[in-house]
Amino acid sequence: MTIERLAKQGHQLICQWVNQQDFARKTFDTGDFLLRQGQLNKHLLWVEHSVCHVNYTAANGRRFSYGKAMVANRLFGEIELLTSGPNQFDVRCDNEISAILVPVPELTALL
Repeated sequence: MTIERLAKQGHQLICQWVNQQDFARKTFDTGDFLLRQGQLNKHLLWVEHSVCHVNYTAANGRRFSYGKAMVANRLFGEIELLTSGPNQFDVRCDNEISAILVPVPELTALL
């Protein structure tokens, strides 16, 4: 089995798991931040469909844009979960969305 196939299979399992849960949702308006650089996450965000902007501000104040990305069934905050650190990037939504709030303990238990 290839790594691509394993990744696809894992993504499908996570999608099914998230949709079977009764997690809370949070509505974000156009331009709202899903994640703010430097903040700690109390939960992860599952976004079913959106367009997001990802930015990074360096220690010297210089701001870098990683562009606009169309996302579908995407988990935000997963890197910070694995590193136990604060958010590395600002992530803003380009449209109104209702994100699923995935509690860290539940995702940790699944993994």
